[in-house]
Amino acid sequence: MPNDIAVLAENVTDLQVAVDRTSIVSTRMGMRINTSKTETQFPGKGDKRFDIQVNGQCLHQTGRFIYLGGTISSKEGSEADVSRRIGIARGIFHALSKVWTSKDIKKSTKFLRY
Repeated sequence: MPNDIAVLAENVTDLQVAVDRTSIVSTRMGMRINTSKTETQFPGKGDKRFDIQVNGQCLHQTGRFIYLGGTISSKEGSEADVSRRIGIARGIFHALSKVWTSKDIKKSTKFLRY
């Protein structure tokens, strides 16, 4: 049963409190945090190190991960992912340029496809 969540906090202390609360509530519901699959990150802060624990086990700190299809980086935050997505959209629009400029396709059809 996949259960993915993201816990956000302003600082390390608040993150530890949030993770502790999540662990307590999960335990009450018959679930547990899988520490081998759980990662922490400090987005946009580079290589800043910190320790977050669950039941005495330190969680792995990662520099980059994908959440809901977007790449989040410790060094770049989400800027690199936004640039990547803009590039993909630009490429798609470029590939469709023949459709947009075609005289054989009605404007109404183009608007429907857009």
